[in-house]
Amino acid sequence: MLRQNRYQDEQFIRAEQALTINQDEILISAEHAIVIALEPEQVDGITGLMTFIRKIIKAVPALDNEVQDFYETISSDTDFPHSLSIIYFDGNDVILDYWSDEMNNQFSVIFTHEHEAWWLKEWNGRTVPDTWHTSRKK
Repeated sequence: MLRQNRYQDEQFIRAEQALTINQDEILISAEHAIVIALEPEQVDGITGLMTFIRKIIKAVPALDNEVQDFYETISSDTDFPHSLSIIYFDGNDVILDYWSDEMNNQFSVIFTHEHEAWWLKEWNGRTVPDTWHTSRKK
């Protein structure tokens, strides 16, 4: 059972004034305990990063669905027992850190934001081919 649409827009904090930094993290969903972790220089320049941070937050539900869609192409498992926990970003690259719900395991998925679109770039250290959508299992 894939867990499509488990993250809903209303479960995320969107208003800039409600996004607060606690040490080096911004809580973006209390319901799902998802945070954006920041490097020290990102904390210092947070004002200039808020527009991109809000883009990331808005994209989380769709990005998670795409992660699960790609998982279907690489696994015969019918479940996706992983939850998004921490988000990092470096330039236009956004790293989604997933933790297993069943065992001590975690992996990262990297998207890049180009031309106002999100592109799945890397899965757990492996490059994702640009054509992965056309190779999906039916």
